[in-house]
Amino acid sequence: MKAPAFKTGDVLKIYQKVKDVEFDRYWIIISVSDDISHGYRGYEVLVLDNFINQTDEYGDTIRTIPIRIVNETSTFVQDKFTSYGAVSYREPLAHRKFIAQDNDFLKKNMYFDYKDRGWEIVGKDNLSIDGVAYVSFSEYLKKPPEPKTSADIEVGEDKNFFLNALKKKEV
Repeated sequence: MKAPAFKTGDVLKIYQKVKDVEFDRYWIIISVSDDISHGYRGYEVLVLDNFINQTDEYGDTIRTIPIRIVNETSTFVQDKFTSYGAVSYREPLAHRKFIAQDNDFLKKNMYFDYKDRGWEIVGKDNLSIDGVAYVSFSEYLKKPPEPKTSADIEVGEDKNFFLNALKKKEV
Protein backbone atom coordinates (compact mmCIF):
# COMPACT_ATOMS: atom_id res chain seq x y z
CA MET A 1 0.00 0.00 0.00
CA LYS A 2 1.36 3.39 -1.00
CA ALA A 3 1.09 6.27 1.47
CA PRO A 4 -0.41 9.54 0.18
CA ALA A 5 2.09 12.23 -0.79
CA PHE A 6 1.52 15.35 1.26
CA LYS A 7 2.82 18.79 0.31
CA THR A 8 3.75 21.88 2.29
CA GLY A 9 0.70 23.74 3.54
CA ASP A 10 -1.48 20.64 3.91
CA VAL A 11 -3.35 20.59 7.22
CA LEU A 12 -3.83 17.22 8.87
CA LYS A 13 -6.56 16.59 11.43
CA ILE A 14 -5.32 13.78 13.66
CA TYR A 15 -7.57 12.03 16.15
CA GLN A 16 -5.93 11.24 19.49
CA LYS A 17 -7.14 9.24 22.46
CA VAL A 18 -5.30 9.15 25.76
CA LYS A 19 -7.16 6.93 28.24
CA ASP A 20 -10.67 8.44 28.36
CA VAL A 21 -9.75 11.76 26.76
CA GLU A 22 -10.45 12.08 23.03
CA PHE A 23 -9.59 15.10 20.89
CA ASP A 24 -8.53 16.18 17.41
CA ARG A 25 -5.31 18.08 16.77
CA TYR A 26 -4.50 20.04 13.67
CA TRP A 27 -0.99 19.90 12.16
CA ILE A 28 0.43 21.84 9.21
CA ILE A 29 3.21 20.46 7.02
CA ILE A 30 6.01 23.03 6.70
CA SER A 31 8.71 20.91 5.06
CA VAL A 32 8.77 17.85 2.81
CA SER A 33 11.90 15.91 1.87
CA ASP A 34 11.84 13.10 -0.67
CA ASP A 35 14.58 10.59 0.11
CA ILE A 36 14.11 8.28 -2.85
CA SER A 37 17.33 6.37 -2.12
CA HIS A 38 15.90 5.16 1.18
CA GLY A 39 12.33 4.91 -0.08
CA TYR A 40 10.58 7.33 2.25
CA ARG A 41 9.42 10.92 2.56
CA GLY A 42 10.29 13.05 5.53
CA TYR A 43 7.84 15.61 6.86
CA GLU A 44 8.27 18.45 9.31
CA VAL A 45 4.99 19.45 10.92
CA LEU A 46 3.83 22.10 13.33
CA VAL A 47 0.83 21.81 15.63
CA LEU A 48 -1.89 24.42 15.11
CA ASP A 49 -3.01 24.90 18.69
CA ASN A 50 -5.21 28.01 18.48
CA PHE A 51 -8.22 29.08 16.46
CA ILE A 52 -9.31 32.46 15.11
CA ASN A 53 -12.81 33.36 13.98
CA GLN A 54 -13.30 35.41 10.84
CA THR A 55 -16.41 37.52 11.34
CA ASP A 56 -18.55 39.71 9.13
CA GLU A 57 -19.63 43.30 9.82
CA TYR A 58 -22.47 42.06 12.05
CA GLY A 59 -20.22 39.92 14.27
CA ASP A 60 -21.37 36.58 12.83
CA THR A 61 -18.65 33.94 12.42
CA ILE A 62 -17.91 33.16 8.77
CA ARG A 63 -15.18 30.56 9.35
CA THR A 64 -12.88 29.24 12.05
CA ILE A 65 -9.19 28.89 11.14
CA PRO A 66 -6.58 26.79 13.00
CA ILE A 67 -3.36 28.76 13.62
CA ARG A 68 -0.09 28.72 15.56
CA ILE A 69 0.88 32.01 17.20
CA VAL A 70 4.62 32.73 17.25
CA ASN A 71 6.79 35.66 18.28
CA GLU A 72 10.07 37.21 17.22
CA THR A 73 12.09 35.46 19.93
CA SER A 74 10.79 32.02 19.05
CA THR A 75 13.54 29.65 17.95
CA PHE A 76 11.18 28.22 15.35
CA VAL A 77 10.71 31.60 13.72
CA GLN A 78 14.43 32.40 13.78
CA ASP A 79 15.37 29.05 12.25
CA LYS A 80 12.61 28.78 9.68
CA PHE A 81 11.68 32.29 8.63
CA THR A 82 14.18 35.00 9.58
CA SER A 83 17.59 33.51 8.91
CA TYR A 84 19.68 36.27 7.34
CA GLY A 85 23.05 34.73 8.14
CA ALA A 86 24.97 36.77 10.72
CA VAL A 87 22.77 39.84 10.16
CA SER A 88 19.55 40.31 12.09
CA TYR A 89 17.49 43.28 13.10
CA ARG A 90 14.40 44.06 15.13
CA GLU A 91 11.67 46.37 13.96
CA PRO A 92 10.66 48.83 16.70
CA LEU A 93 6.92 48.18 16.37
CA ALA A 94 6.98 44.51 15.45
CA HIS A 95 3.56 42.93 15.13
CA ARG A 96 2.36 39.64 16.50
CA LYS A 97 2.47 36.77 14.04
CA PHE A 98 0.75 33.48 13.35
CA ILE A 99 1.29 30.60 10.99
CA ALA A 100 -1.62 29.06 9.09
CA GLN A 101 -2.52 27.38 5.85
CA ASP A 102 -2.36 29.90 3.01
CA ASN A 103 -5.84 30.79 1.76
CA ASP A 104 -7.17 33.57 -0.44
CA PHE A 105 -9.36 34.94 2.36
CA LEU A 106 -6.31 35.70 4.56
CA LYS A 107 -5.78 39.23 3.28
CA LYS A 108 -4.41 42.47 4.59
CA ASN A 109 -7.03 44.38 6.65
CA MET A 110 -9.05 41.20 7.33
CA TYR A 111 -10.72 41.48 10.72
CA PHE A 112 -10.91 38.49 13.08
CA ASP A 113 -11.66 37.62 16.70
CA TYR A 114 -9.21 35.90 19.02
CA LYS A 115 -9.69 35.53 22.79
CA ASP A 116 -12.58 38.02 22.88
CA ARG A 117 -10.52 40.77 21.25
CA GLY A 118 -10.55 42.22 17.76
CA TRP A 119 -7.52 41.87 15.48
CA GLU A 120 -6.58 42.89 11.96
CA ILE A 121 -4.10 41.38 9.49
CA VAL A 122 -1.38 43.90 8.61
CA GLY A 123 0.89 41.72 6.47
CA LYS A 124 1.23 38.24 4.96
CA ASP A 125 4.22 36.26 3.72
CA ASN A 126 3.16 33.35 1.56
CA LEU A 127 6.31 33.22 -0.55
CA SER A 128 8.73 31.61 1.93
CA ILE A 129 6.98 28.24 2.08
CA ASP A 130 4.43 27.16 -0.53
CA GLY A 131 0.97 26.75 0.98
CA VAL A 132 1.95 28.26 4.35
CA ALA A 133 1.06 31.82 5.38
CA TYR A 134 3.18 33.70 7.89
CA VAL A 135 0.79 36.46 8.97
CA SER A 136 1.42 39.67 10.96
CA PHE A 137 -1.50 41.09 12.90
CA SER A 138 -2.25 43.90 15.31
CA GLU A 139 -5.04 44.77 17.69
CA TYR A 140 -8.10 46.45 16.23
CA LEU A 141 -10.63 48.12 18.48
CA LYS A 142 -14.01 46.47 18.36
CA LYS A 143 -17.07 48.46 17.54
CA PRO A 144 -20.63 47.46 18.37
CA PRO A 145 -22.27 45.47 15.57
CA GLU A 146 -24.52 47.41 13.24
CA PRO A 147 -28.21 46.46 13.14
CA LYS A 148 -29.15 44.02 10.39
CA THR A 149 -32.39 45.78 9.51
CA SER A 150 -33.54 49.38 9.64
CA ALA A 151 -36.26 48.36 12.12
CA ASP A 152 -33.50 47.73 14.70
CA ILE A 153 -32.12 51.28 14.45
CA GLU A 154 -32.91 53.31 17.52
CA VAL A 155 -33.95 56.89 16.83
CA GLY A 156 -33.71 59.50 19.52
CA GLU A 157 -32.19 62.84 20.41
CA ASP A 158 -29.02 61.19 21.74
CA LYS A 159 -28.64 58.68 18.87
CA ASN A 160 -28.23 58.93 15.10
CA PHE A 161 -27.17 62.56 15.05
CA PHE A 162 -27.03 62.54 11.26
CA LEU A 163 -30.81 61.93 11.21
CA ASN A 164 -31.53 64.67 13.74
CA ALA A 165 -30.51 67.34 11.24
CA LEU A 166 -33.15 66.07 8.82
CA LYS A 167 -36.01 66.42 11.31
CA LYS A 168 -38.29 69.40 10.85
CA LYS A 169 -38.00 71.70 13.80
CA GLU A 170 -41.24 72.89 15.27
CA VAL A 171 -41.56 76.67 15.53
